[in-house]
Amino acid sequence: QSEETQLRETVHSWERQVNPRAHRYFKEPQMLTQILFVIAARIDKKDDPLKGGSMCTPWYGDHSCGNTKASLSACELLDGNNHQCRGQKEAVLRMVMPGKSCESDVYVNR
Repeated sequence: QSEETQLRETVHSWERQVNPRAHRYFKEPQMLTQILFVIAARIDKKDDPLKGGSMCTPWYGDHSCGNTKASLSACELLDGNNHQCRGQKEAVLRMVMPGKSCESDVYVNR
């Protein structure tokens, strides 16, 4: 299977599992699909953050470091050797929120 086919299957599965609030928040179904696709593309394909559990899902996208946004490599995330980021690293992505016209940084967490 191609990577895009795998991503589509993952997103299709997630759409059936997400909290009903997500369907209400993203009034257009394609908006929810798009954000799930972005999330699926930035995690390892064997991880499933919707299943929960005690394990964290590594994020391979942008991260905030305190009040700054930084792109960190997977190695920097795993071993914590990013000397520019002294604070807590938080996964972020940029998206246009429903009802807004410009992009915002959105934290990717539960």
